[in-house]
Amino acid sequence: MSEDVAAFLIWTAEPTMETRKSTGWAVLIFLIFATILTWFAYQNVWRDTEH
Repeated sequence: MSEDVAAFLIWTAEPTMETRKSTGWAVLIFLIFATILTWFAYQNVWRDTEH
């Protein structure tokens, strides 16, 4: 019963935590995708340049 009370108290302290977590995962996936696209664009632009 104490676990249930603790879970309820956590939920009452932050009821939007689940929404924030799911939004966070979506943002993380988007940032990884954007990073990969940026890396490919960088490779495409600087491919023929000699260093």
